[in-house]
Amino acid sequence: MDNPLLAHADRDRAIQFANSRVSRIVNTSICKTVLDDRFKVRTDKR
Repeated sequence: MDNPLLAHADRDRAIQFANSRVSRIVNTSICKTVLDDRFKVRTDKR
């Protein structure tokens, strides 16, 4: 690319996109583990 600012903006956009994808995956896995732990605790108390 001729314009370094454009390349920098594209790189930042790509990084933000990757970070949002990763954080979404991590959040869903954390939610799953938390729900599983709560379900286990609930079933263990019975």
